[in-house]
Amino acid sequence: MIAYCRPVAEPAVRVRGKAGGPVRRTGWPALVGRADELAEVTGILAGGAGIVLLGGEAGIGKTRLVEELVVSAERTVLAGRCARFDEPVPFGPIVDAVRNLENERPVVERAAHRPITGALRRYLPEIADWLPPEPREIGDAPSDRHTVFRAFAELLRCVGPVLLIIEDAQWADEQTRRLLRYLSGDVTGQVSAVVTYRPEEVDGEHPLARPGNPGPAVAHVRLGPLTPGQVHELASAIAGTHRVSGELARELFRLSGGNPLVVKELLRAKRHPVTGWDSSELFDVPQTVADTMRARTAALRSDAKLVVDCTAVLDSKTGPGSITTEVLTAVTGLPPDAVRAGLVAAVEANVLTGTAEGGYGFRHAVARRAVYEAIPGPRRETLHRRAFDAIEGTAAELAEHARHGGLAREYGRYAELAADEAIAQGDGIVAVRALLRLAVRPGTGPADLDRIAGKIGEVAPYCDDRVEAIRVLERTLALPGLADRCRGLVRTSLGQLLLRQVGGVEAGRLALIRAAAELADFPELAARTGSYLAKPLYGATPLAAHLPWMRKVDAAIRRADDTPGTTFLLANNVGSWLDIGDPHGWSLLARLPEAPRTDEEQRDVERAYNNAADACAWTGRYRDGLRLIGMAFGCSTAGGQKQRVASRSTKLHLDWLIGAWDGLAARAGKLRAGHPEIHGISSEASMVLGFLAAAKGDWTEASALFGELRLDRPENLSAPIVLAGYGGLVRLSLAREQFAEAAAHADRAVEFLRHKGIWAWAGEVAAGAAEAYCRAGRADDARVLAGELAASLPGIDAPAAATALRVCRAVVHEADGEHTRAREEFDAASRDYDGFPAPYFAAQCAEQAAAAGICAGDEEATARLSEVAARFEALGATRDAARCRHRLRAAGGFTPSRRGRNGYGRSLSPREAHVAELLAKGHTNREISEVLLISVRTVEQHVARVLRKLDVDSRGAVRESALVGR
Repeated sequence: MIAYCRPVAEPAVRVRGKAGGPVRRTGWPALVGRADELAEVTGILAGGAGIVLLGGEAGIGKTRLVEELVVSAERTVLAGRCARFDEPVPFGPIVDAVRNLENERPVVERAAHRPITGALRRYLPEIADWLPPEPREIGDAPSDRHTVFRAFAELLRCVGPVLLIIEDAQWADEQTRRLLRYLSGDVTGQVSAVVTYRPEEVDGEHPLARPGNPGPAVAHVRLGPLTPGQVHELASAIAGTHRVSGELARELFRLSGGNPLVVKELLRAKRHPVTGWDSSELFDVPQTVADTMRARTAALRSDAKLVVDCTAVLDSKTGPGSITTEVLTAVTGLPPDAVRAGLVAAVEANVLTGTAEGGYGFRHAVARRAVYEAIPGPRRETLHRRAFDAIEGTAAELAEHARHGGLAREYGRYAELAADEAIAQGDGIVAVRALLRLAVRPGTGPADLDRIAGKIGEVAPYCDDRVEAIRVLERTLALPGLADRCRGLVRTSLGQLLLRQVGGVEAGRLALIRAAAELADFPELAARTGSYLAKPLYGATPLAAHLPWMRKVDAAIRRADDTPGTTFLLANNVGSWLDIGDPHGWSLLARLPEAPRTDEEQRDVERAYNNAADACAWTGRYRDGLRLIGMAFGCSTAGGQKQRVASRSTKLHLDWLIGAWDGLAARAGKLRAGHPEIHGISSEASMVLGFLAAAKGDWTEASALFGELRLDRPENLSAPIVLAGYGGLVRLSLAREQFAEAAAHADRAVEFLRHKGIWAWAGEVAAGAAEAYCRAGRADDARVLAGELAASLPGIDAPAAATALRVCRAVVHEADGEHTRAREEFDAASRDYDGFPAPYFAAQCAEQAAAAGICAGDEEATARLSEVAARFEALGATRDAARCRHRLRAAGGFTPSRRGRNGYGRSLSPREAHVAELLAKGHTNREISEVLLISVRTVEQHVARVLRKLDVDSRGAVRESALVGR
């Protein structure tokens, strides 16, 4: 295929010729992890360099980077691709790049007036009739070759400033290499080239080097593997609407070694591409990788093939460098010289790779799997037995070789030892997988089965890969012969994990009820199970169903001595009581040990502090919440990754509430992307992001984020998040003046609140619901809600709900035309929120107080509106600030001019930065005017200044500017 594209003035890229050629469309959804290399290549070419060599292993992303380079090139781009032929065609990729110039008449006409181009008639029959006569050959091969080089260079100059792309130059014929060396010396600046190649398939330093001669001085750019974070980003882009978990991304990195093409092929070969994006063990070896490795190993001699097979058997963990010559000699049984010769052959065939330390292995784990799975079964078993006898490995390595070598007794001994070591090292998922393999093997007796299953149940709740842990627990419960005690413990662990899993709350509750019945004869164990059923946080189950369990757990705490088991029960029940606003939770918190005796007890203490801090965030005790989350972080050295993530999620929520918004969106986005399968984490992060988007007036994004909460399935969500999500939707609809829609959201929220029966959480939604009812002409419903809330508050320690009651009464007074009473209630609520501290909510109430004051004839109210607008702007709540100023203008108030301030010069003003942010998200001028409450004409003026300051010529280009958001 010949790829030809116009200069940037004509952005359309025209691709001609047969499919499968150069600058091919790779189908990547995004350029990931190559911004620095793209900038480097662009900078080198802009500096006038003749040739840039772009090196990297197969699949590393060279063609994708070239694609991006072509899109932004300010030159005509001609591209050709080298192919592996037994008898390569001279100048083959160069001819492919220029042969279709017959359709570019101006170029051909210019070439017709350059006599030297006649030397190309034999190479370019498509345009031979337009070229001058072929010059007479001198008879001296170097001179005649130089004439052809000059002719190609002159033809390229006729095209104009040109960027020549030559791909896969490791297969370039000698004449092409010489021509590229010649073009590297172009002094006119008219011809530049980017040459891609695979270093592992080049004899010299690079494709233009010759034996004894490094070749011309050219710029080199090498593409290395992607980082784990970049693999996660790429996998997420490929998966599209499906979320890719951190565990899956880490497995992709391990298998691929950071090779983008291997990542793409692995995802394409995934066994369950829709339902398994959060699982890390559902990959087949991509057929392309299997075919490549089969072709490379087929040409090896028998000794080299044996060396490769043994490396595949030994290299079961990670990439290159782990297998030494000495180990291979012991396992293969070959003489050392034969092993070394086999390694040389395997490296030259690009099957294995070595390190400076003298180790060998495969470039990435999936290449190793391709070779390993191709080894015939009996041969593979023999090699594993040899490895078991020959190496002094870890318990895990010896167990692996014993397992695949058919050594059943040895496997049982080393596998359980390896699992215990993994547990000690905190690698729970490795441990439970190993234990499950032990449990399901034939011949496992009842005592061994209960012991192994018990270990699985103990470890699984602390695994980072929760999806895999759930799968292991479900398979364990399917084993016949488990005793009730063991089965109840395993089922408790399953229920515990399901409670925190997206869509798993109700299934978790049912599993825990069944586990409690299985543990009825073991009161202490049944109390641990009941402590999860006691937690009112999860699902739509009414408080009345949780209270008996909460009281049972309290009774178990009273009966128990001061033991680590008591701390476990305290950690769960502390949060349960504080969640419903019952001060009894504080007395339980005071019983926590000051000096935990074990790592497990340390984790329980951390969990207790986090549960208490989370309850404080929902009930309005923000200062206590900040103190407690600090104590949780202070315990986190032994808390494990799972608990640290939960604490970070609680801290996100608290930071939103107290107005600590700097960097909050980035932290929330990272947490949400890293833990999509854990609903308590992902939903809390989405909630915070939704609130932040709403405060900036980005209603589309806020609606999408609240939609991610799946409020239509409250039985599978955290109950206060259901209320907060509806509260966010109510506020969005009110901001859009869609009052009937706001009231409908309020109806669903209030219905859920009444069903759940925990009025301590009413602070999330009651105030907005009352305003929605009044705005929709349903003031009586607001009065009923206020009455219910007032009746429920006595005896409840829930400052947020109590302050929300003030706001409910204020909006009812306002609906009744009692503006002075409304102002007094709003002012009191604002002072309450300031004390929490909750500056955003305080500012909202202060704004409503000022608005009520204006209606009541308060002459100072307009000045207070201006002050409130400044408070909103300091927080970053630009939409609220704009609404305040709009109210001020409507009331005939004076908005202080900013003209007296220092100018912003080439930097964006805060208002311009907000406009730029909205532009980057695709908003129209009219939408921006609605968000900022200014005229479309004013928006147009802001947009013009943004484009000028960012030095871009279109709205779409704003998205790419690094200045946006500064």
